[in-house]
Amino acid sequence: TEQVGRLGELLGMLAARTNEQAALRMRIDKDRASVRTQVRGVVLTGFKRSLQHLRCEANVAARRGLRPVSSSREPSEVCC
Repeated sequence: TEQVGRLGELLGMLAARTNEQAALRMRIDKDRASVRTQVRGVVLTGFKRSLQHLRCEANVAARRGLRPVSSSREPSEVCC
């Protein structure tokens, strides 16, 4: 009966450790998913801003009669 008691204690400890490990893995997976979502948001935001900038550059070029936009813009022609 002493061995049965020790076996029960050992199995209880094993169950507790397994539960802790599973909880840790779930937390890590959640954190990784959060990071992936944040990175995706940054990439999409950067892409959206790039598109807005290109659209703005095209508008400035159109106002200038389709001439290429130079780096020395007049203040009224500053993009974005």
